[in-house]
Amino acid sequence: MLYQHETECQVIHDSGTIRFDFDFAREPSGELTGAEFIAFEPVQAAKYYLFNTLLDLQAPPGYVLRTEPHPRFFTEDSGTVPLAMIGHIQSAWYPRLLFVVFRAPGPGQRQVFRKGEPFVQIIFVPERMKYEATQMTPVEAAGRREMEKTMQTARSEIAENRWSNPSGVQFNNHYKVMARAVAWDGMPGLDKVVRDAVARRERSLPAAQTISEGLALGAGLLQEHRSYGGRGDGGL
Repeated sequence: MLYQHETECQVIHDSGTIRFDFDFAREPSGELTGAEFIAFEPVQAAKYYLFNTLLDLQAPPGYVLRTEPHPRFFTEDSGTVPLAMIGHIQSAWYPRLLFVVFRAPGPGQRQVFRKGEPFVQIIFVPERMKYEATQMTPVEAAGRREMEKTMQTARSEIAENRWSNPSGVQFNNHYKVMARAVAWDGMPGLDKVVRDAVARRERSLPAAQTISEGLALGAGLLQEHRSYGGRGDGGL
């Protein structure tokens, strides 16, 4: 969800309590009242606050609305991104306008709600779901370990895109390529993607005639970050 108001709100930890710098009267539409942001009691030591979004999101029948931190919270470095708490609301039948609870900022910190910036992630999950864990058979477990090893060995060949971070560590999109194959053609599609990648890998490796040549070849591949045990491919 994106913060929809023109008026910015800063939630500030100030001398053991939290303060809302929120000039709601300046909102052009005039729809804000100042009760949009509320600290939990006791206000003097509030660890949480809520934001009344003024939006109504109704879950489909049989589903619950779930709030959780927006992904940018985990990647943004300024420390100003609001930390939404995980919560479930049965909005299929509960008509209250959506409110979201946040963890209050720590001493000296602030969280900022700014027009157009995401502040919470919303998903809908089944209201009732029963799971039962069962033990894999030895054959199933062995098959998965073998497939894992094969995927790791050929992940550079599976990938369609590769990139490096500022430190030079290489990443690629082999996981996304495999996920797309499953979405399109199921497990047979995944098996084909992996088998084709293994074949490409085998064709690209020069044959070593002696042990010394094999060791030299392995050292060269490690230097190129292509061994499956190396740092070479992050796989996002």
